[in-house]
Parts: sequence; C-alpha cells; structure tokens
Amino acid sequence: MDLADGVTLLGTGSPRSARAFEPLSDEPQAREAQVESRLLDSAADFLENHVIQFKLPTSAVEGMKRSLEEGEF
Repeated sequence: MDLADGVTLLGTGSPRSARAFEPLSDEPQAREAQVESRLLDSAADFLENHVIQFKLPTSAVEGMKRSLEEGEF
C-alpha cells in the first residue's frame, strides 16, 4: 500500500488466520480488559507482519554520493 510518494507499507508475513475468540464477559470491567487485550494482540500481529519502505529518488542518491566523494557534508 502506497502511503506517500516513495513510502510504502509492505506485508512481510502471512496474514493472520481468523481466531475463534471466547465470548466477551458480561461484566463491564472484564469485558473492557478483554477488548483491550484483543486490540493490542491485533496491533502487535500487524506490526510483526508489516514494514515501511522508503525509496529516495535516484537524483537524491546521486547527489549524496557526489557530496561524499567531494568531502562535503
């Protein structure tokens, strides 16, 4: 998925298989804790299976190389 010019989100692993979750508790505090736990698990799974890729334009890379070769920083 392209996020911006030169910035792409790439999937690196297999998609998470659908999980069978236990029913949520009827008790509000326990239910809230279960939902938070599921959200954190989903976010962690997403981050484990995706990377952000940055691509610089060729002209920028060539300019940096020239600067390094000439001793300019």
